Amino acid sequence: MRITLLLVLFYTSHFTLCCQSIEYNFSYIQDGYRGKVKSVTSYALTYSKIDSVKVDSVLARKGSFAFQKVFNEKGLLERIETCNLLNDTIEKIYKYDADNNIVAIARHTLGSSYFKTDTFIYNNVEMYLLQIMNDAEKIHVEGKSTLIYKKKLVFDCIKRHIRTEYYDENEVAVSATRFYYDYNSKLIVCETVDGAKTRNRYFQTFDSTGRKRNVQFVDGDGSFTMRSVYTWLNDNTLLFEMFNAEGKLEVKHKEFVILDKYGNVIKKYFYDLIGGTAIVFEYEFAYY
Repeated sequence: MRITLLLVLFYTSHFTLCCQSIEYNFSYIQDGYRGKVKSVTSYALTYSKIDSVKVDSVLARKGSFAFQKVFNEKGLLERIETCNLLNDTIEKIYKYDADNNIVAIARHTLGSSYFKTDTFIYNNVEMYLLQIMNDAEKIHVEGKSTLIYKKKLVFDCIKRHIRTEYYDENEVAVSATRFYYDYNSKLIVCETVDGAKTRNRYFQTFDSTGRKRNVQFVDGDGSFTMRSVYTWLNDNTLLFEMFNAEGKLEVKHKEFVILDKYGNVIKKYFYDLIGGTAIVFEYEFAYY
């Protein structure tokens, strides 16, 4: 009788867990922002020499426009503007349903009335959603450029995104990305698969506070290709190093950030310690 009761409780709880609806949206929480953020506007200014950079907390609004994000009072991303390589400003508009799930993303070049819209279709029984793409996206499959017209995002019973499948114009799944998490739901392994063949994989580790420490990249055969090391010098300063398969240091930079009263980064100083250049990023926040 006790065993029967335990089995009933197990299957009931399992069924209830797996009948949860997918939650998929874009919010300031996912961006790591704090407080009731209304908008954030970013600029980037490049310096040819590190020693010409003056550190301060003043938002000078100098440099190139990078992006602007606008959030509604629920914290959901409503609009984002970015600048492409041709200096065109691209606007994306995000639409949500009554459950705050994304249903459409419309994008256009500012000044143009022509919109391209991706739509999202949810299947809460099998825990996946389809992103139907208005404009094909280019990815590389087995070294070849391939156009993708649909994505399938698959979720587990606790609503974690565990797989993305990519479909060509014939609705054939040509590639997939798989995500694996630890017991804290931290992403620790990500792999890309073309058909039945693993193309690449990376592994992540974190420190006790949840900050990233190491990322190791391997190819489809499991051979080591690259390793990234994150060393936190203090709460506001990060040293980043990347080594190739032979252990040679290829990238080394330091980041220093200044925070506002909510804990959001308002200035980031990026120092290329090999090239000797620097970039200062500014983030101007508005709050509700």
